[in-house]
Amino acid sequence: MKNSIQPFVLFMLVFQFPLVGQMCLPEGIHFSRQSQIDSFSIQYPGCTEIGGDVCIGACQGEEDSDITNLDGLMPLTSIKES
Repeated sequence: MKNSIQPFVLFMLVFQFPLVGQMCLPEGIHFSRQSQIDSFSIQYPGCTEIGGDVCIGACQGEEDSDITNLDGLMPLTSIKES
C-alpha cells in the first residue's frame, strides 16, 4: 500500500505546483479600460507574473482612459519587463 501512495504524491507535487503561480502574457498587455483591469483574474486565472511589458492607460495614442483603480490586478506579484 505504501508503494502505491508514493507515486501518487509525486504526481500531485509535479503537476500541482505549477498552478500555484504562473507566468503569463510573455508579449505583455495594454490596459486601456477599467473593464480590462476588473476582468484580469477571470481572463488569466492563476496568473501572478506578467512576462512582457505592461501599459496602463492611454499608452498607444488613445485620447483617454477610464481606469480609476487597479484592484483587479491584485493577483500579480511581478512584471518581468517595463
